[in-house]
Amino acid sequence: MLATTSLLMGLAMTTPTASAEEEPSPRACALVANVWKDGNYAIFQGGRQGCSTAKNVTVQARRHIAMWPDQELSRISFSAANETRELSIWGTTGHVYFTQTQTDDGAVFHSDRLTF
Repeated sequence: MLATTSLLMGLAMTTPTASAEEEPSPRACALVANVWKDGNYAIFQGGRQGCSTAKNVTVQARRHIAMWPDQELSRISFSAANETRELSIWGTTGHVYFTQTQTDDGAVFHSDRLTF
């Protein structure tokens, strides 16, 4: 990656510029984690969007349990640069669900909570 340097009020600032090997993405690279209700099912979606290179991603369907460790209901792992996948479970009234998406390098993102 090349860099340009400019002087602003006496401070040198370096601004990265994209190289020929690395094209800037129209969107910022980000983890995705969503959960929603579809009839009697809770749908969990996770992955990565706007990324130029693939990483290993694990998407977990989780149930929040107050004052106790959260329960993992299901998981899927895959390599993704710009892809999401979905899991679904039969929902139980009163349970609180969420999606956790993480990469092998430790980045983690959680969806909002869904009360069924």
